[in-house]
Amino acid sequence: MIATAVIALPLALAVVSLLPPLARRTRPLTVVAGLAVAVLGFTGPMLPVRASVHAPWAPILGLSYAVELDAFAAIFVAATGLVFAAVVASSDRIGHARAYHALLSVLLAALVGAFVARDLALFLLFWELALAIAALLISQWGGVGRSDAAVRVLVTALVGSALYIVVIVSLAVARGSLDSDVLRARPLPASAQLLPAVLLCAAFLVTLPVLPFQSWLIRAFVAGPREVALLLGAGLSSVALYAVMRLCVGLFPQGMSVAAPAFVALAAVGTLYGAVIASRQDDLRRLAAFVAFSTINLAAVGAFSGTEVGLRGATLAAISREILLTALVVAIACVARRSGAASLARAGGLATSSPRLATLTTVTVLALVGIPGSSAFAADYLVLAGAYERFPTAAAVVAIVIIASAIWAARTLRRAFHGPPLAHAGDLRWRETAIILPLLLLSLAIGVVPRSITDRVPADVLPALEAPR
Repeated sequence: MIATAVIALPLALAVVSLLPPLARRTRPLTVVAGLAVAVLGFTGPMLPVRASVHAPWAPILGLSYAVELDAFAAIFVAATGLVFAAVVASSDRIGHARAYHALLSVLLAALVGAFVARDLALFLLFWELALAIAALLISQWGGVGRSDAAVRVLVTALVGSALYIVVIVSLAVARGSLDSDVLRARPLPASAQLLPAVLLCAAFLVTLPVLPFQSWLIRAFVAGPREVALLLGAGLSSVALYAVMRLCVGLFPQGMSVAAPAFVALAAVGTLYGAVIASRQDDLRRLAAFVAFSTINLAAVGAFSGTEVGLRGATLAAISREILLTALVVAIACVARRSGAASLARAGGLATSSPRLATLTTVTVLALVGIPGSSAFAADYLVLAGAYERFPTAAAVVAIVIIASAIWAARTLRRAFHGPPLAHAGDLRWRETAIILPLLLLSLAIGVVPRSITDRVPADVLPALEAPR
C-alpha cells in the first residue's frame, strides 16, 4: 500500500491545487506534496504495512500493477521528493499557477512511480508520462527556445521508448510476463542476454544522458522553467541510472558484463566532456546543465563497472548529485536575482554585497566537486575504486576530471564573487537560506555516514554483478 501512496498523494494534491479557493496556495500545496513523498520514501520500508502491491492489470498480455517500495527504491523516492520540495519552495511567481503546480505534482508522481514500478510496462507508462509532462511544462512556461527544447524532450522520449518496447515485447513472448521479479527468477540464457541488454541500456542512456544525446538536457535547462529543468536533470536522470542498475544489470548480468567496456568508456568520455564544457561557460544555467551531465556520467561509470563497490558508489553518487545539484540551481537563481542575469560576468561583486550567498554557493560548488566530508567525496571514491578493479583507464580519466574540477571551481568562484561590489544586491533572505543550508547539511551527514545509502543496494542486483564473466 505504501508504494501506491507515494504515487497517489501527489496526484491527489494536484487535483486539490486546481480548486479555485486555493488559487493563492498552490505553491505551498506543491511543496507539501514533495515533502510528503520524501517522508514516505524515508519511512516507508520501516512502517508495519505492506510495501508492495501485485494486482492483475491485463492478464491476457501478462501485465500487472506491480509496485514495491523497498529500501533501494525508497532512497531515490525520498531524494526526489526532497529535491522537488526545495526547488518549488524557491520558485518565483508564475502565470497560471494552479495548472503549473498541478502538472508539477503529476510529474513528481510519474517520477516516483517509475522508481517503485516492478512491471516493465508500468515502468514505461510512468517514464513516458514524466517526459510528456515535462515537455508540456517547457512548451507552455519556458523561455526563449522553449518550443525547440520541448520537441527535443519528446524526441528523446520516442527514441528511448522505441528501444524499450522492442525489449519488453521480446521478453513478454519469451517468458509470458513483464514482472521483473518473475524475469529475474527465470533469466534468459547467457548467450541470449547481450542484445536485450544493449537495447535496454541504450533506451536509458538517451535519457541519462550520455554523448551524443545531451542536447535535450542542455536545452531544457536553458529554456525550461527552473523546477522542470532540475527534475529532468536530477530526477529523470536518476530514474535512468536506477533502471540501468535494477533492470539492465539485474535482468541481464552476463550481457551487461560483455557490453560493460563500451558503456564505461562512453560514460567516462561524457564525464570528461561535460566537465570541460562546463568550465568554459559564462551562462550559469548552461553551466549547471553541463555539471548535471558530467556528474550523472560519473555515476554511470560506477554502475557500468560491474563491481559491487562501483554499484554502491553509483547509488551514492546519484543521491548526492540530486541534493547538491538542487542546492546549486537554487543558489544560481539567487545569484541571478541579485545580479540581474544568470551570468558569471555580472556576478563579480557578490562576495561583498551578499556574503551569505557567496559562502553557501562556494560550499555548494566545493561539495559538488568532492571536497572531503561531502557526500560527493565518498561517492567519487567508491566510483573510482569500483571502476579501477576492471577499468583502470576509465578510472584514471575520472580521477583527472575530479582533480581538474576542483581547480576550475576555485577559478570560477573567484570570477563569480570577488569583483567590484554590486549596488543594492542584498543578501540571502531567510527562505532562501532555509532551502540551501539543509541540503548542504544533508550532504555532510551522508558524507560522514555513507553506509546509510550504500547499504541499501539490494541483494537482487549485487549477486548479479558478481556473476561469472
